[in-house]
Amino acid sequence: MDFELTCRIWDILFLEGEDYLFKISLAILKISERDLLALEFEEIMLYLKNKTLTLDNSLIKVADSFPDLNTSFKEIDKKYEEEKKNMNMVESWIRKDNDPKPVDNYYSAVISRT
Repeated sequence: MDFELTCRIWDILFLEGEDYLFKISLAILKISERDLLALEFEEIMLYLKNKTLTLDNSLIKVADSFPDLNTSFKEIDKKYEEEKKNMNMVESWIRKDNDPKPVDNYYSAVISRT
């Protein structure tokens, strides 16, 4: 990697935070995807260890194409909580009033009610 690109990545890292380093790592993997898919595991390790990256500004463009990780994780957490509420509603609908244990499997509960 050339010095100018390295300095630019450091600048962005200080501005964006440590999550950007992960995005840079993903970008390197994305740019090298075709080469990596043709290799075995041991060869991939050597490739990543010994490869001198000759990347231009496309690395930054690819890294910027990934969604913001904090936002993505927050969205995933929000969807998880929504699904959890939905499953609790389904579980309470399925569970018999006098059955104190939760339903282990939605499908088995539906089948047992039919």
